[in-house]
Amino acid sequence: MNDSVTTTQYVHQRGETVTRFFVAAADPGGRPANGGLRLAPGLREEPARALAERLAREMAVKHDLYSTGFRGAKIVAVDFRSRAQLWPAVAAALNRFDGRVFTGCDMGVDTGDMRSLAGLTPHVLCGFGNPSVDVNTATAAGVVGAVDSVASHLGRDASRLSVLVHGAGKVGAAVAAILRDRGAEVYTHDIRPEAVVKGCMPVEEWVGRRVDVLIPCSGSGLIDTLTAERLACRAIAGAANALLTPTHATAQVLRRRGITYLPGPIVSPGAVICDSIEHYAPEVFGGARPEDVYAFVRQRTYDKATAFLHRVQDDARATATRVVHEMAREGRSAPLCGERFAPVGTAV
Repeated sequence: MNDSVTTTQYVHQRGETVTRFFVAAADPGGRPANGGLRLAPGLREEPARALAERLAREMAVKHDLYSTGFRGAKIVAVDFRSRAQLWPAVAAALNRFDGRVFTGCDMGVDTGDMRSLAGLTPHVLCGFGNPSVDVNTATAAGVVGAVDSVASHLGRDASRLSVLVHGAGKVGAAVAAILRDRGAEVYTHDIRPEAVVKGCMPVEEWVGRRVDVLIPCSGSGLIDTLTAERLACRAIAGAANALLTPTHATAQVLRRRGITYLPGPIVSPGAVICDSIEHYAPEVFGGARPEDVYAFVRQRTYDKATAFLHRVQDDARATATRVVHEMAREGRSAPLCGERFAPVGTAV
């Protein structure tokens, strides 16, 4: 994989008000770059740049894995007095890229924010081409597809799993609700006391909770080597990007302890698959039923997760990173994902 990333810092000052953000886009060029806008107020310059670049690389892998037709990108906003002042600044940067960079939702940003941004620039992908499709639900559908693959790998019936969803936000709450409705035993953990999901059990201590699958749907860097040593789950599959820190050492701990690990790019392609359909097949996307889009995402994620688990299992020396990068290289030359979604909602 080419790990080259071009990062630009934008600083807009009006009077005493400063708006500052970083745009990181993976190279090489040719395809448009695509990645969410993350709010990280107060983050210093070098950590913010490093975060943008790390997430852009992970987005590049995700786009290649699922053959979306995009490069990876990420926008990280660190200084802004209000959202009303941030959107014009970000829109101006996107307009200067002139279609070479698109953005959408990420941590701290919702679809209402994206509508405000979309009023200032056409370079926003957030499912607006079909108002009945919710990109967060699409992401949740992908996570469920990955969990189904893990269940098969563990020899468990998906309806009898015990799971812990870390982060009961827009995606996590949807994942918890879907698995609850299937009959799974669902625990949730969130730093916000009010973030509860009906029919699921909220818990404060999550690291040592004995469950089949830990499903991280919160922030980056959740699991380090010390945390990995204490985990009591059998598998990890979640929507969080850049989950392990440091990546290689923590993955080694998980493997030594026999914990099956599905990396974030495998598990959470829902939004980028929607982006691929919306950008490369807009008429098809506009007329699609949301349940067909979600089913398409779930099936593609299940298939990709299953292929990943088989490769790791068949090669005792294979690391998660190596296998993911091999699959991503293969994905770059595959037919565009968005063009494989048929009008009736079935893959062709």
